Amino acid sequence: MSEKSRMKVDINELFEMISWNSPEEIQRQGIEEGKKVKYLSVLFQPVEDKSVWENCAKIICERSDQELDSYLFEMFEWLQDMNWPGFSIIYNRLKEMSPRCIKPGYSYSIKRALLTQDESWLYYLSGLIENQELYDLLSQEHQILMKEKYEQFWK
Repeated sequence: MSEKSRMKVDINELFEMISWNSPEEIQRQGIEEGKKVKYLSVLFQPVEDKSVWENCAKIICERSDQELDSYLFEMFEWLQDMNWPGFSIIYNRLKEMSPRCIKPGYSYSIKRALLTQDESWLYYLSGLIENQELYDLLSQEHQILMKEKYEQFWK
């Protein structure tokens, strides 16, 4: 890793910088530092402090589809609660991604939401069927379910 791309702060300092309690300029600097994080898993809804979630989502969503491929389920998990900081950022990034890329994680998340009987999660996931290509990739069972949830929630 080149010196230019090395983080100048540790993860604890980074989280202090990107907290919504920090001044906006410090948050912007923290987001720039956060773009240097190699292992993104530390940025997915850190349990230690919800005040960093919005800026963690911003950092995550700057990454390419290829970089995010390993973290798709974590991205879909973020859609379990529309009130969570960063929800709309993650949701909009998923909408931009290639349907073929996200389809496995999407189908898995639908199955998990069904298994856990998480109706809200199903509603939020259903918004992604606005992408016809993604909808067409789903099993018939999931197409019917997502269309039903979409019409109940988004219309």
